[in-house]
Amino acid sequence: SNTVLPPWFLDESLAAGGLLEWLPLRFYSCEVGVKKPRRGIFRRALQKLGVSASEALHVGDRYLTDIWGAKRAGLWSCLKTGYRSHPLPPVRPDFKIRAMRELLPIVDRLML
Repeated sequence: SNTVLPPWFLDESLAAGGLLEWLPLRFYSCEVGVKKPRRGIFRRALQKLGVSASEALHVGDRYLTDIWGAKRAGLWSCLKTGYRSHPLPPVRPDFKIRAMRELLPIVDRLML
């Protein structure tokens, strides 16, 4: 996440939404020192996770930082549509969702 907020604050928000347990490793730009869409934050995450870019799916709500950044780094991309997801014409996400509950079928499909 690109953020200046303290990690504990974001972790509390994830916990309140029931997502924290599903995200054992989290990467916040304020800790990593690199912001999306730069490849470095994606590479750092891949390294810590021990996976290749082609094995990873990045989910985000912004075309430039999330979708374009992930695709430049070689990751699969999924756009969570919402109030901040204004199209950036040359950038196309691999998947789109409206709610996080729609994510599991995508993950299942990629794991085939």
